[in-house]
Amino acid sequence: MQDVTQPRHVASASVGGVPREYLAFRNPDTDWQIWIKEGPEPVERQIRERFAHTNPARPTNMVTMPI
Repeated sequence: MQDVTQPRHVASASVGGVPREYLAFRNPDTDWQIWIKEGPEPVERQIRERFAHTNPARPTNMVTMPI
């Protein structure tokens, strides 16, 4: 995770009945977030990326994986 300047654990929450950890990161060009399923088989369930700093339109990509 090159150039990450602001990593943080945002919250633990249940989303759709699935316990998840919500993490957020920032680097010079983008803000991105990831929601990871808790438990013995952690797997990412949702990823969001926003090009916040380099593009005034602030395009966002979001991918949600099926449970």
